[in-house]
Amino acid sequence: MEPNKKQMPTGIPALLYKVMQDKRDIKQALKEKKSLSELAKEKDINFAKPL
Repeated sequence: MEPNKKQMPTGIPALLYKVMQDKRDIKQALKEKKSLSELAKEKDINFAKPL
């Protein structure tokens, strides 16, 4: 059974769309206990580095 996916709104800037998609991917990876490092490499996600 596939989880209910929300529709992405249309007409939004590409950067905001990518941020929203990255957020969903990260949440899904955390649910599946998948390594965020692997996810970042697969999906080209850049995590902020602490100062």
